[in-house]
Amino acid sequence: MIRQARFLSSFPKIDRLDQGGAGDAVFPLDHLSRGQQPFNDLPGATYVMRLDGGLFIPGKTFETMDPARHSREKPVPLPQNYATRRQGAHLILTAEGRLFSESLMRNQLLDPRVIFTGSDSFDVPDPGPLQKIDEEVVFIDLICAHFGHAIVDTPARLWYLLDPALEALRHKRIVAFGSHGVGDWLGGQDRWPGYLNRFLAALGIDPARIEVLTRPTRIARAYIPRRLSPLFAGFGYGPRYIATTQAIGQGLAPNLPGDATGPARVYLSRSRLEGDPRQLPDAGEPRIEAVFASLGFAIVHPETIPLPDQIALLRGASHVAGCVGSHLHLLAMGGRPGVRLFRIAPSYFNTPVDALILRELGGHYHPFIVEATIADGVQRHLAGWPMTPETLTALHSAASDWLDETV
Repeated sequence: MIRQARFLSSFPKIDRLDQGGAGDAVFPLDHLSRGQQPFNDLPGATYVMRLDGGLFIPGKTFETMDPARHSREKPVPLPQNYATRRQGAHLILTAEGRLFSESLMRNQLLDPRVIFTGSDSFDVPDPGPLQKIDEEVVFIDLICAHFGHAIVDTPARLWYLLDPALEALRHKRIVAFGSHGVGDWLGGQDRWPGYLNRFLAALGIDPARIEVLTRPTRIARAYIPRRLSPLFAGFGYGPRYIATTQAIGQGLAPNLPGDATGPARVYLSRSRLEGDPRQLPDAGEPRIEAVFASLGFAIVHPETIPLPDQIALLRGASHVAGCVGSHLHLLAMGGRPGVRLFRIAPSYFNTPVDALILRELGGHYHPFIVEATIADGVQRHLAGWPMTPETLTALHSAASDWLDETV
């Protein structure tokens, strides 16, 4: 067993959903990595950590140790509520064997096999044989084969590519953990989704440069840019994230004079998305589409048009509407300054991600929340939700009032 002590409890307690004033001046590096050695070897690199001899352990490493690995037990809170346990959570340890802060910076998850032995000490199972990387790398966290997470997770540490003060890191080898099939059943980069490869290429990254860690790896020196994302933004979020996603959008669809010739009002629909788990079982999204069509919105099914055209379409829209989902996150890449978003969501899946994206765009976010319940044992992101005739009437009224406010 690898003994850990006095580190998890040293973290400042941060509300994951309270984003008030979060930005580049919030959560300075040394406040989030007590017990570590923050580094500032590069001018202006206040958001980068250096970890020498760190051990990077993919979440699947411990699966063979747990015969119930496919169970869906509710996560068990850890002491001080700093983290919850979930199988498959990735782990990063220092050379001394202590838990490194970036193990928790996405969503406070620790694998259930990390066992607490006291109020501030815990054990981690020996991960077994290690591979080694004897060179300097940049760790960028997660490579995700899921459209929404490829927007809110994958770019979260890639802002360093835009920072002139970090030019020394730009051409270093890149390592990451995989998610949603990357590093697992999807195999090599040639099997990654096309949009993921295009997002990376738009920032000048050849996907072949990225090594996805699939087994425990000791790395001689890893530079770790701060995670900045609207997802679990309490651990860091700000203008650098939007600058990165807008750069991706610019790379995919260069913004030329006269480009904004599309409709000013756009409703992004999921109704033709094959296998969409969040269909609206009682009313169906076509009825919501009818509400917005009556208000002058063009009904757009993003998956039916090329990605550059999706971005160009959003770039020309002053008003965007849609049901909660990954398609709305594309505003991070294509949304124009001041864009207004009307988002429909069930009360059990009212995430702050889109509101935070709009905040950094200088836009306006208007939520329409549908009170709904979710059956026991159903994951909230997989549940359908109803729209009654009364709710549709209220939706029309709320959307009309929203438009009147912005005329």
